[in-house]
Amino acid sequence: MNALFADSDRFHLYLDTGVIPAESWTPLQEAQRILDQANAVLRQAQAEVEQIRAQAKFEGLVEGRERGLRDCAQALEALVVARAAATVELRRRASEIAIAVVKHIAPVIGAERLVASLVAEAMQKLVFEPHLLVRVHPDVAEQARAEVAALGAAAAPDTEIIGDPELDRFDCIIESAGGMVRAGFNEQLEQARVILAAAEQTGGRRERPDA
Repeated sequence: MNALFADSDRFHLYLDTGVIPAESWTPLQEAQRILDQANAVLRQAQAEVEQIRAQAKFEGLVEGRERGLRDCAQALEALVVARAAATVELRRRASEIAIAVVKHIAPVIGAERLVASLVAEAMQKLVFEPHLLVRVHPDVAEQARAEVAALGAAAAPDTEIIGDPELDRFDCIIESAGGMVRAGFNEQLEQARVILAAAEQTGGRRERPDA
């Protein structure tokens, strides 16, 4: 009788005879016991391999996920920076366009109407001044007088409007006891530009008075 060991996925014991002599039982049992122990060790080793494999896969997934999250965070940060820069540029361009549009339509509206309206608005703000001397271009002096007269004596101080040929058609200079103020169209436009620039610096937010 011959006994053979086979090693595939597991260790196996094969006999080449159908009759086992009595004296062979003990050695065969011992051989089988050794095979069972070997198979147990093999199963444990395979289980450990699978566990290591699973752990490596998990760690790889975690690392990949963390790397992906880091990449997403960096991309989002870059997007926020780019968006902020684009917003600032858009605000600046919008301000420039607004000023350019106003300058473009001003001649269409006419210096007479624009300057006369500016004079009337200034009169209302300077109502407590005892006397005002307003100098404008001669072409708009008459319209300015009409606008101030329409305000009435209660709304406007004692005002003298004279034509000054040295001034631009959109200029307006107001003189009082307190000094001289340039209130022409170009000055108002420049003031608007300053206000818009300040708004750009604060991100378009207005500061609260109690802040």
